[in-house]
This record gives sequence, structure tokens and C-alpha cells, in this order.
Amino acid sequence: MRRSSAAARLCCRWTHRAHAPSVVHELQRLREMMHEAAATPSLRAKEAVVRAYPDLAALLRAVYVDGHLFHMSSATLARFRAHRPPADKAAVPPTVAALLQQLGARTVRGHAAKQLVHTFLERHGVDAQHARETPPTVLDVFYRCLDRHLGVGLSALSVQRALTGPGTLDVDAWLTRLRTHGHVAPLPMPVVLARPHPSLPLPPTRTAWYASRKLDGVRCLFVVDGTHVYALSRHGRAFRMLGDFAAQMRADLDACPVVPRDGPWLLDGELCAWSNAEQESFVRAASLVTRQAPDTAALTYHPFDMLTLREFLAWRESPTRTLSARLHALSALTAWLSTHRPATRVRALPQKRLHAPADLDSMLREAAAWEGVMVRDDQPYEGRRSHAMLKVCARQEAEFVVEDVEISTMRLPIDGVYADRRAVASIVVRYRGRRVAVGSGMRPSERVHWAAHPEDLRGRTVTIAYAAETARLDGHAPSLRFPVLKYVYGTQGRPF
Repeated sequence: MRRSSAAARLCCRWTHRAHAPSVVHELQRLREMMHEAAATPSLRAKEAVVRAYPDLAALLRAVYVDGHLFHMSSATLARFRAHRPPADKAAVPPTVAALLQQLGARTVRGHAAKQLVHTFLERHGVDAQHARETPPTVLDVFYRCLDRHLGVGLSALSVQRALTGPGTLDVDAWLTRLRTHGHVAPLPMPVVLARPHPSLPLPPTRTAWYASRKLDGVRCLFVVDGTHVYALSRHGRAFRMLGDFAAQMRADLDACPVVPRDGPWLLDGELCAWSNAEQESFVRAASLVTRQAPDTAALTYHPFDMLTLREFLAWRESPTRTLSARLHALSALTAWLSTHRPATRVRALPQKRLHAPADLDSMLREAAAWEGVMVRDDQPYEGRRSHAMLKVCARQEAEFVVEDVEISTMRLPIDGVYADRRAVASIVVRYRGRRVAVGSGMRPSERVHWAAHPEDLRGRTVTIAYAAETARLDGHAPSLRFPVLKYVYGTQGRPF
């Protein structure tokens, strides 16, 4: 007897349907897939679940792979619909995928876009079906599509891999998307990410460690493609407000004789906003890169790596140049710009080769006012979180009393199963008169338990670890940067 999986039988039944599915059926099928994927702990098994629903490929591409922004969220749409606007007589797309593609293309905008979605849901019977179901209803599933977060433990890269199969990143396709759209999200951005290393000494290495100041700025990659310079976030989104900044950088690089001329290449670094005291402000830098009319003259760019585009995208296929070779090329670039283009906003970030543990000790003593120190091994490039890149930061700790807990519905995995659960999103403590929400440091099981028993947190003494005190631009009391819940003491307070 031949045996087949439930997913295969569902796929078979779908293949033999003689008529086009309704929108309600499309959302019901997506709900089935979400339920199966959430109940599957293995990433590869989740991808297999996605492949078992080929009829959802267009919808999943619209949500995860195409990279369109829909320019509205479920919350804004729900507020619009709360006023019960009437459905109009305009034509609506036949499927959810077609609707999302239309929103991404921005053929309709603002109020008209919300009206189109409202009419779509009414016309296709989604609202009527929603009234007959218990959560998650088909409307809930649609809202998750609109928010581009199905909550099944799959990233955009995993969904793309499930739809297209395993393989290396297509450099030409990546570059074509960048040239066409000005961004690459949600295609992969293989940026190197650091691992924290709070204690000394450094791990042993067969090569050498290079250390530099850890800047408190906005990570930015400038991709240089001929006469075009694209400013991208580490997730592949475009910094569209940096047009003037990129134009000046292009003029500087066009005049520079030491830049690569044999194909696209990129700089990886930090955009910083500096105060008169030579201290960078993350709050100000983040504000400048997102402001509609940014004062980009207040920004400087500090690159810490320089790669060809193929090195960046295809580093898994063949080893790249070592860090020291890339830093040598980068140093030649920044030195030329400093000498011949003194008004450039590209500034060198000094890199110090560590010959002995005392070198790092000396640097850390000098770095008392810094965000920390970045330490990198002299290895070929790895576009992932790597032990070859470490951040040495001084974490501070303090005791606080929990004033309140903030409870919401969160998509959490417990025993490998993702589900919507009532959980503690954050605890609230008070620092220098300011209420500070701390949302990190809690396990999923703890979040669920404390949501059911908030008395186990309120009034308790806790230890909070944090990176630093953060200045506020609004003139209010300072807050804590990267606070993490470390320990919850008993009802008698701290016993030691």
C-alpha cells in the first residue's frame, strides 16, 4: 500500500480543483499551512511544509520575497474600518496576492488604498466568514499578511529557500533588483555581525586581532555600481533620505584613483552624528537618517570594511581576501580622500593590530567614554554572526523595583511550537524618575507564567544589565540603553 502525507493529500486535492479558489479559501489554506509550520520545530521541516502548499507560492512571494512595502499596517487598516465605511463599486483584485502586489506597486495610495482593501474584504466575503469563525479567523490571517509577519518561525530567506530550493545567492539577480528598485529587501544581506565578548582575554587566534572603536551610530552599506551609489541598511532597505550624502560620496569616489574599477563594490560602516565633545549620538544619527529633510551635513561615515560585491555575496563559494588585505585597500582610500578631498564625509576609523594582551588593555582604558571596542580576526569575510568579530563592551548592572508589567499577545515558541500566547512583553522600572520598559532577558515560558501571575513580578527587586545611560533629545530624564532583565529576587529582596 502506498502511503502519503497529509500535506501531499491536500496538495493533490488542490491540483484537481476545476475552478479558481475563492479568497476565503486562499486564506483558509494559508491558515492550514501556518498551523502546520508552527507545530513543526525543525527549520528544514518548516520549509518542507511550505513546499507542500504550491498553490500559496504567489501569496508567499508577495508577502516575503518580492520586498514590497504595503504602506499600511493591520492597526491602521483596522482603525479605518472601525468607522464602518461603505464598500464602493470599484473593481477589486481576484486574490490576496494580487491585492498585495497592487499595494506594493502603489497604484493606489493613502485613503484610497485603505478603501480598496476594505472593499476587497467585503466583496470577497472575508468579513462574513470572520464572523463565523474563532481566532485566528481568515481576517486575522489577512492582517498577518499585511504586516508581513505570519509568525511561524520562518524568515524571508527561509521562505525564499523553500520556494526556490537550496543554492547560492544569485549575484546578478541581487544586483538587478538593486538597480531596478533601489533596494534589495527582503533578499539576503550577508553582513558580518559581532558576538559579544564581555571578558578578557581574547580567544586564541592563528593570525592576528585588529581592534577599533565601537561606534554608536547607524549601520550603513554604500554599494558603488559605476556612477551610482546606493545607501542600504543591514537588512537591505534603502536610506532614501541620504540622496545628497550619496551624491557627494559619488563625487569623491569618482575622483579617487584607488577605488576598484573592475565591478561593483561596497563600503560597510557606521553613520555617526558627533557632538562638540567628540561623542557620537545614536539618537541623533537615527533621527537624521529617517527625517524627511535631513541635515546630512551633521553626519559622517566611518567605514570599517571594503569588499567587492562578489566577495560580499558569494563568500561561501570561495575564500575572500583576508581582513588585513581589505583594511590595506580601505586605508589607501580613506587616506586619499582625507588628503585630496578634505570636505569629504568619509572618515577613517583607526584599526590597531594587537600584538599582545596589554595592547587591548591599554585600548580599553582609553575607551572609557566609548560604546566599546570591536575586535576582528584576520580572516576571510564571513557574512553572518561570527566569532571572528567580537564586541567588547562594559555592561553595567543595577537593582530596581518592578512597578508594573505590560502584557500582550505574543507569538512565542514553547517546546518548539509557535502559538499566540498571552505573555509579558516588558516589565516597567523607574530610572531617575523616568519609566523604563525592559523587554529582553525573559524566556518564553517565563513570559507566559508571569502574564498569568503578575503578582510574582510586581514589587519584586530585579537586577537589570544595561550598556549605558542614554541621553534624550526631548529634554526628559535619561533612559537605559539595551536593558536586559538578569535576575528576579524573592519577596524578601536581594539575599546577597
